[in-house]
Amino acid sequence: MAEELTGGDDVHDYDTLIREYSESIQRNPDNADDYMKRAYAYFYKKEYDNVIADLIEAIRLEPNNADYYCLRGIAYGEKDEYDNALADFTAAIRLDPKNPAYYCGRGSVYGEKKEYGNAIADYTIAIRLEPAQASHYCLRGFAYEKKEDYDSAIADCSEAIRLEPQMAVYYYARGTLHRIRESYDKAIADYTEAIRLEPDCADYYNDRGLVYYEKNAYFNAVADFSKALRLDPQNATYRTNLDDAKKTTSQIRAYFQKHKDIDTTFETHR
Repeated sequence: MAEELTGGDDVHDYDTLIREYSESIQRNPDNADDYMKRAYAYFYKKEYDNVIADLIEAIRLEPNNADYYCLRGIAYGEKDEYDNALADFTAAIRLDPKNPAYYCGRGSVYGEKKEYGNAIADYTIAIRLEPAQASHYCLRGFAYEKKEDYDSAIADCSEAIRLEPQMAVYYYARGTLHRIRESYDKAIADYTEAIRLEPDCADYYNDRGLVYYEKNAYFNAVADFSKALRLDPQNATYRTNLDDAKKTTSQIRAYFQKHKDIDTTFETHR
């Protein structure tokens, strides 16, 4: 549908699109598709009230179009109006019960409402409808994580990786789960693979640094925190992590220097 909005081109002048669709609506106010397209343009501008207003009109004209309910549900979700979002995704599912995107949309809203069991149920239906879509497993994995069912979460991330082994974020997600389980070597391995696939993501270095820190590998932690900060110099969390790690390494150096001096003194007076 986004391609319909842009005509397949890389169009980002949404104000022009809104003006053009508004003129089309003035000429023919009974064309639901123009309201939908204008709603998309408003969506990209994050003008969610306008999105909702246009989709109310589109639904009035074509009440059996599931996509209209879906996009309005997304807009309600962006406004944190989760009950309205649930109602719209449920309406979309009623009209088109074999579209996995609608179950994922409703699952994400259940997640925001902390109804993780319902979220898992919807993601499971999406997986049944589209078993080769890796992102469905990752989404369900996040819901399992919130329920502290880490074994199921890791299994879902592993399946996502099997389906899309070049997607760095899946390794990152599984690495985070391994870190929670204190399986530090597995976490490092997953973060390292995420870094190999996406070497400019600061979070991957920062989180691997945290694991190194927890393993008392402080010099490795300093290296990772330094890299994260170079990639995102304004990030206060990375700066704090680096400062803490540097402080620890300085204490370690001071300790060994002190004991080296003691050993030297002993040798001199022996």
